[in-house]
Amino acid sequence: MASVSNIPAFKVEKIFSPKCELLLSCPHCGTYYPPRLFELSDLTLEDFHTFEDAGLNDLISFASPMGIPYICGNYGRAWIDLNRHWLEMDEHIFAEKLPYKFINSSLVQQGYGVIPTKISATKPIYKQLLQFKEIRDRIDNIYQPYHLMLETMIQKNVIKFNRSVLLDIHSMPVLPEQYWIRGRAPDIVLGTNDGKSCSSELAKFVFDTLQNIGFNVVMNMPFTGAFTTRYYGRPNIKSHVIQIEISRNLYWDSVKYKPKDTFSDVRSQMTKFIQAVINFIKQK
Repeated sequence: MASVSNIPAFKVEKIFSPKCELLLSCPHCGTYYPPRLFELSDLTLEDFHTFEDAGLNDLISFASPMGIPYICGNYGRAWIDLNRHWLEMDEHIFAEKLPYKFINSSLVQQGYGVIPTKISATKPIYKQLLQFKEIRDRIDNIYQPYHLMLETMIQKNVIKFNRSVLLDIHSMPVLPEQYWIRGRAPDIVLGTNDGKSCSSELAKFVFDTLQNIGFNVVMNMPFTGAFTTRYYGRPNIKSHVIQIEISRNLYWDSVKYKPKDTFSDVRSQMTKFIQAVINFIKQK
C-alpha cells in the first residue's frame, strides 16, 4: 500500500471490534509532497500548505479511542486529490495525446481535478506539461489503494452491521457573505448530494446536533459533496455518506500554520458530536 516514494498512501486506524457502523475519512489532510513536485512547479511548500485541510488529522484523532475507524490521506492535495474520480482531470496538462475519455467537470475547469493544476485562481501548480506515466503512478500507488481500503471498510460495515455510515471530513475557508446565515459565516457545511447520499433522518440528526452544540450549520450550500459523497453515498445499498466542511478559521492559524488556542475546544465539540452520532446509530 505504498507509493513510489515509499510513503504510505494513507493512514488507517482499524478497530478490532468497532462499536457501530460509523467511519470517518479525511482525504485532504495529507502533508507529504514528493521532491518531484518541486521540480515540476515554481510554488513553495508554504504555497501547498494553503491547499491542505490543515490540522484535520489531529482534530479527528479522538475517533480511534472511541472505537471508530478512520482513514486519512498522507499526500498533499496538490499532488493528488483523493476526493475526485480518477479520470476527472484536464487532458491539456499532458505532453502526449491519450486514449482516455477524461471527465471535464466544473471542478476540472476550475483547476481542481484529481491532479490539480492550481491551488488558487492566480497560482498555477505546473510550469511544464506532464507525462501521463508519472500521473498514472500517482493513481495506481496512492489513489487506488486509498479507495480500495475505504471501500473495503464500508463493505465490512454493511456485512457486519447491515449498514455503513461515513462522515467525510474537510475544512473550508471563511465563506463569502452571500452564504452567511443570520449575519454569520457558516461554521460547518453539510453535503448530502442534495439528499441523495444518506437518509433524511440521519442528515437531520447531524444538522440538529451540530447546531445544538453551538456551530452555525448550513446544508448543501455551497458544497453538496464531491466524489466520495456521490460515489459511496448510496442508501439503496445501505451505504450512507455525509460530507462535513469545517471552517478552518475556528481552529487553525493559516498564517503561522499551527493550531489556534481554540483547537482543543473545537476538538471537544467534535468529540461530543461523534459520541452523539454513535448513540443515535446504535439506537437504530
